[in-house]
Amino acid sequence: MWYMNLADKVKWARIAWSSLNIPRHSFMTWVLLRNRIPVRARLARFTNIKTQCQICQEEEETQEHLFYNCKWLKEVWEAIGQWISTPRQSGQEWLQLLLNCKGPQHQKRIWNAVFTATIYHIRDARNQLIFKDVAVDKLRMIKTIKEEVVQRILYRAKENKSNYRYIDGLLR
Repeated sequence: MWYMNLADKVKWARIAWSSLNIPRHSFMTWVLLRNRIPVRARLARFTNIKTQCQICQEEEETQEHLFYNCKWLKEVWEAIGQWISTPRQSGQEWLQLLLNCKGPQHQKRIWNAVFTATIYHIRDARNQLIFKDVAVDKLRMIKTIKEEVVQRILYRAKENKSNYRYIDGLLR
């Protein structure tokens, strides 16, 4: 078809749509990377709503703040980074790492899966707090991220044996 591939390819597409990602995680990451998450600062342009971050109660809830700079969530990023042995501390640094990663293909796919799972669970924790008034425990969130990624890797490992080499380190 002559009209296909007319749009410029974006660098982050391979992060959002990696084969190891859980589809709902991929979708949320796609929405995030397109700057379309309905955070409070964005919603305040259309409604009369307070823009304070509901998680840390300190700064305005922008997409940048919520996913990359919120003090409460930095601990989550640090724990996930230690788990897969990356020197990155924040979500923004993770994104740059993934965009510039030159490692083996299976490592890139696993890192993408970890990044997208973390994005998904950050938004889920925020929504739990806003809509159900339930604060999500950081340790529980980190454990859930790890379990989901490992289960996805093990499920997909049947198709791709190269993931086995990297799995042992994650299961520690």
